[in-house]
Amino acid sequence: MVINDWYETPLEITASDQWQEIEIRAEQLINRSNKLPLKSWAIAAKIAIKPGKESDISKVVFADFKWGVRDKK
Repeated sequence: MVINDWYETPLEITASDQWQEIEIRAEQLINRSNKLPLKSWAIAAKIAIKPGKESDISKVVFADFKWGVRDKK
């Protein structure tokens, strides 16, 4: 996963017959150049999900995206 062409994190996505939920915290995304974490999703203007090297995501379906904020309790 890449944010604004600079912040990235690997995602483990597998094909499944059931819906899956993935929670990604802003601090999981690391800047490629200075290695600092993303401080907030508020600066995310571009989000890309790309396959890793030698990965096949052709059978993974991305649907019903929902963005939300979870309580920090």
